[in-house]
Amino acid sequence: MTPQQQLADVFVALAGSSTEGLPDVPGTLAVLAGHSPYLLGVQAASVVYVPGGRAETQVSGSDPEVARLEREAVGWREGPGHVASVAAPQLPAPPQFPAASSDSAASSGSAAPSGSSSSSGSSSSSGSSSSSGSSSSSGSVASPAVTARLDRGPARRHWPRYAPRALDLGYTHVVALPLRVSTRTLGALVLFSGGGAGGGAEGAGDVFLPCTLTLGQSMADFTAVTLHRAREAENSRALAGQLERALASRVVIEQAKGVLAARRSMTVDDAFDALRAHARSHRRLLHDVAREVVEGRAAPELTDPGPGG
Repeated sequence: MTPQQQLADVFVALAGSSTEGLPDVPGTLAVLAGHSPYLLGVQAASVVYVPGGRAETQVSGSDPEVARLEREAVGWREGPGHVASVAAPQLPAPPQFPAASSDSAASSGSAAPSGSSSSSGSSSSSGSSSSSGSSSSSGSVASPAVTARLDRGPARRHWPRYAPRALDLGYTHVVALPLRVSTRTLGALVLFSGGGAGGGAEGAGDVFLPCTLTLGQSMADFTAVTLHRAREAENSRALAGQLERALASRVVIEQAKGVLAARRSMTVDDAFDALRAHARSHRRLLHDVAREVVEGRAAPELTDPGPGG
């Protein structure tokens, strides 16, 4: 199978994981995390999905150790996945990660350890890098990617638990590509690498090639849009169900008003007042009382005419 066919199969799998019914979020995340290493030429990958609201953050990894690291990082609020998830392109850098000194990095809105450089290829003594958010002559991806060298001081200071754990697993370089939709960031695709041999001073942006970042960002964006649209469809179905139930309840109440008006020779407005008063006095739902009236099971005190009726 050619690389093009493999890539096409992954996009088909990502799209197909959220068809018909509720979205298979764990399945979608597993597809992205599991296929990213061989498609992007990295050692490992993880995905952090932050749906928002009351929904819990979900994590998937290309191997169990990486998945465990990212799950713990969610609780620690550390690591590039967390930073990329909360630092949307239009937002300033989070306070725990001062923006890089270069103009391009400062204008990107992405977060990186202090003293980092842009992914245009220039490296600093810190060994960390952050993409500038605009395409450079080297062809770097136009995204707020968060990149860092984990064996250097800035990453160790800002991520005191995440960095040592990742280093223990053999990873010295990480990059997080945000899962972006038009309105917000839903999480991040995190790529891991052990870097080159010899422990040179290259930054993380030099380890992850521009073509890797470009393709990785495309995969992250496609996954984000797939999950977002599936969630919107789910919310629409839930709203439609609520409206349908409300309409059905209203129909029953209108029918009950007609029955009471006929049996007690009163106006429909007076019938509704009687129906509501009975429900309140007995601490019952109006819909349930109305249904009993329509089905002929209501209490005689409600349906029978008065002494002069």
